[in-house]
Amino acid sequence: MSQRPRFEPIPCDPAKKQEPLHSGWIPLIRCAADFPPEIFEVAVTQLIHHPEYNSTLILRSEVIADTTSNFPQFIPNLQERGLAPRRCIHRRLLPRRPGRDPPLEQYCTLYAPISGPDTDTVTTLVLTPIVDAQTPLPYYHPTVSHLAFRYSHLFTDSNTSDTPTPTLIIEVDPYPNTPLDPSSRLYRTCLALLDTVHRYGWGAMINYKKRVNHDVLIGREEYQDLYLVMRERHKGLVGTWQEVTDPLKHVFEDIGIATYLMLLWKHTFSRSPTPPSLPDIDTQGSEPWHSWPQPPGGFLDLGCGNGLLTHILTAEGYQGYGIDLRARTSWAHYPPSTQAALRVHAFDPTVDASKSDTEKDEYFKPGVWIIGNHADELTPWVPVLATQCGASGYLSIPCCAWAFDGRFVRSGADCALYPLPVLHSSGGKGDEGEGGIEGGQQSVEEFAETLNLGGDGTKSSYSQYRIWLASLSLYCGWEVETEVLRIPSTRNWGIVGRRRLENLPPEEALERVKEIIEDTSRLVVNLTGKPKPLPSLSSLKFGHTFTDHMLTVPWSAEAGWGTPQIQPYGPLSLEPSATVLHYAQTIFEGMKAYKDKEDKVRLFRPDMNMKRMQTSARRIALPTFNGPALLELIKELVRLDKQWIPTEPGHSLYIRPTMIGTQRAIGVGPPNEALLFVILSPVGPYYPNGFKPVALYGTTEYVRAAPGGTGAYKLGVNYAPGILPQTYAAKKGYAQNLWLHGPEHYLTEVGTMNLFVAFQKDGAIELVTPPLDGMILPGVTRDSVLTLAREHASGAYPLQGLPKDIIVSERPVTMMEVKEASKSGTLVEMFGAGTAAVISPVDRIGYLGEDVHIPTGKDGMGPLAKAMWTELVGRQTGAIPHEWSVVI
Repeated sequence: MSQRPRFEPIPCDPAKKQEPLHSGWIPLIRCAADFPPEIFEVAVTQLIHHPEYNSTLILRSEVIADTTSNFPQFIPNLQERGLAPRRCIHRRLLPRRPGRDPPLEQYCTLYAPISGPDTDTVTTLVLTPIVDAQTPLPYYHPTVSHLAFRYSHLFTDSNTSDTPTPTLIIEVDPYPNTPLDPSSRLYRTCLALLDTVHRYGWGAMINYKKRVNHDVLIGREEYQDLYLVMRERHKGLVGTWQEVTDPLKHVFEDIGIATYLMLLWKHTFSRSPTPPSLPDIDTQGSEPWHSWPQPPGGFLDLGCGNGLLTHILTAEGYQGYGIDLRARTSWAHYPPSTQAALRVHAFDPTVDASKSDTEKDEYFKPGVWIIGNHADELTPWVPVLATQCGASGYLSIPCCAWAFDGRFVRSGADCALYPLPVLHSSGGKGDEGEGGIEGGQQSVEEFAETLNLGGDGTKSSYSQYRIWLASLSLYCGWEVETEVLRIPSTRNWGIVGRRRLENLPPEEALERVKEIIEDTSRLVVNLTGKPKPLPSLSSLKFGHTFTDHMLTVPWSAEAGWGTPQIQPYGPLSLEPSATVLHYAQTIFEGMKAYKDKEDKVRLFRPDMNMKRMQTSARRIALPTFNGPALLELIKELVRLDKQWIPTEPGHSLYIRPTMIGTQRAIGVGPPNEALLFVILSPVGPYYPNGFKPVALYGTTEYVRAAPGGTGAYKLGVNYAPGILPQTYAAKKGYAQNLWLHGPEHYLTEVGTMNLFVAFQKDGAIELVTPPLDGMILPGVTRDSVLTLAREHASGAYPLQGLPKDIIVSERPVTMMEVKEASKSGTLVEMFGAGTAAVISPVDRIGYLGEDVHIPTGKDGMGPLAKAMWTELVGRQTGAIPHEWSVVI
């Protein structure tokens, strides 16, 4: 029988006048003793040494003296009950909150029968507080002069034989007027104590193994003494907490972790074989940790979140950084020294941390100590990075199970994107060294036994994840040490790496890490099982037909960018609370792929789209990304679906990179989750039947953008407000809106394109476009037109059909200037420029009830528009060789 019998306490019946141990004492509660008497001493000794298990107000006990002779005169004399003292432990109870409760000394006296066959068997424990009559007892101690536990044999009402029942009894010598009823505090305390002795006795009898072992690497007393000091120094953070999370949990949890790290570093980096004992510490200014050794490269708190752990370590004189993908509210409220240590950094674990990049070197210094405190998606990367950058060690406290690719998984079995490290026996502590990976195979169960996982062993998904993390640490060349930290969290298991495996050469460990990084950064491609038929060219309508595949890349605030995946085109799964659906957290780009005469696929100036998308992401607090890396992924997607690119003139494959906030929360703020995806759509020519100039409605009722707004960024929120004005313009007979701004009616953009106007000026032609004043989108085609015009004007690259004298201006233009130029005959032409149409000529503007007419050429385009269109399309399709056209 391995299950503990049910604890069934029974109040002692005063009517039966059960004889107490001592005059004036009162038997209070009894229960069956489900273990033999020789186990009693083991059970109550555990109670003596660990009073904190029964009271959250007690920190621990310290043994002052332990004697088996010369007993103190103040202990009870129980000779009349046939008992004599065999051992007396003089202990001091230390309160968890010394500022509120004082310590208390106590005699813990063990008694055995004076005569008979069991004179060596302890059957009684008496706890006696050492106080004088005038001193009140601390709150955490019951109001008694003595509290006794007895192992006895009684005839009870449930006896069915003549044999007495083994029984545990708890007796008290209460202070006057102390309530003893079952609802009283004393009764409830005794009930809990009796339950504990019952549990300890049963556990000792069946060789009960503790669920977890605390204080494996750092001694309990040493940790608790320093923790009390750290708590007093930093408990004020509870009152200044800036986050919406529970301050009591987070503040004291991080105080505990900081305390542990300070002592772990002291022991790890001490030059002496045996680190010196901790000096006495008090709260009156004694700060011995300032002379303790620190990690040679400082510390690096990955995914530091609210920055609290970084703040505590920095405040205590430790050098290091906390990095995260976005700043938290708390950061601005820390002192300047902490603010300087907290950095916003878009860290990509798949980028070699040992490369000589200035920003990385600042964090991944040789000898840095890496901290992964509930780092979620970054958790599996901690030992990898520690090996990669030559760290002096790491502490990782895992929470939920996350894989290398940023996926939340159910267990460690689902984590690896490469085979799990083969588990080897440690070889003991002999020649092969502790934690060695040579010397024979080791089962998962055997390996798990060394990891201090707790009572569920290998059964739970969390245990499986921790086993995987530990095996990963071995694979990366680290000896595995574990600790169950004394912090207020159910996820308090930590894995420590501070020594390298002696029998694994560093170059081999680095090669293993390189394999992991290469494997996890690889693009995942899942091909569709049902390819769609290619559409007929006549059926193509802009933005209505899509290819077989799309690209998706998830992002989270904790882990950064996950594994990119090409997958069949299909619906996205979003929670109804996704921020994109409520706060329009979306950006996008528009690009095109073309096929040249040699069937090569070309992109046009794609680097500019990547840069603009980065700028848009920053504007609405979406995550930034590696532009060149995203471009390579887009190329892979286009290569895969290149058969969808039409080869007929004027046709292309429209590319739509998009990023959305996917955080599942209703609340305005930077999202902690996002999704970047790319879809492809074959499109036909913007003007299938030849160029047809468009008519614009100069709208004075609506504005597209305003100073300080978002007009300069390609955001979804900029386009929806233009739908209603567009329908209004269409009803009036105009194809697009000409967006005007301010009382002067400055021209800004046309529809969704940039705008160009050409004037005759002093015998030359001035090509004007509104300046990038924060309201104008910096279009790729706009920049291309300006570059071509300037190169033509300078003579560096003349364009056929254009006059030599061209002035290129980026300046404000008003409708009054356009209207007067139209009347005077100095208006040459007007056109829009954008990805979809490339060049779109304008022939009239409806403005304040009348049409302003714009000159156009006989084929619908003016001379500048025609020359620009010819050159741009030639470069896009490869007919005119140029570096702007990128072959993929």
